[in-house]
Amino acid sequence: METLWGSVSPRTEGAARHSRAGLWDWGERMGVNRFLHVVYKVTFPNGKIYVGKDIGKGGHSIRYFGSWNAALVEQDFTKDELANFIVRKEILFESSDPSEVGKREIELILELEANNPCKGYNRVPKYQTELSERSNDT
Repeated sequence: METLWGSVSPRTEGAARHSRAGLWDWGERMGVNRFLHVVYKVTFPNGKIYVGKDIGKGGHSIRYFGSWNAALVEQDFTKDELANFIVRKEILFESSDPSEVGKREIELILELEANNPCKGYNRVPKYQTELSERSNDT
């Protein structure tokens, strides 16, 4: 197997993979500039957003960009647009309490209307239009 680090035999492939992961994860293992649990916003080139949370073990990982529905996002872009695709991730809220992060995530989805299909890619909680809210009140 050929890698950026040279040839790797099948016998040593696992060790090489572990070594590369070690280089990439060094900052995270050392706690350098580490966020705790977070709510973040991903902004796509078309201006639509996705709000999510990262409450994983050890705190937020810079590599985590959420679990948005890729098929839903892809349908809004051409193949050429997807070939040069830049997203922006902003940390909106940080806490050491995962349940507080979960509550704030829902609040921010609703506040930013990330669940409105015209504005974002969140599908939970289900977006309520004013018309459907009025019909539910009757």
